[in-house]
Amino acid sequence: MTAITWAMPSANLAKLSGPAAARWFDPTSGELKAIEGAPLPSTGSREFTPPGKNAAGESDWVLVLEVK
Repeated sequence: MTAITWAMPSANLAKLSGPAAARWFDPTSGELKAIEGAPLPSTGSREFTPPGKNAAGESDWVLVLEVK
């Protein structure tokens, strides 16, 4: 038996060159969900909480941070 432990993703936004659009990507449907407060300032660190179940009823999400 294998136990899987999930951690909330975090990012050091100070490493980015400017404000970032922040979204969650659902790999099962191709849908993008905006993260509240975006664009995010390029200061400090932040933890991100996935939006719950994806279209397939699973917990797989990809955090997308994009600086324009």
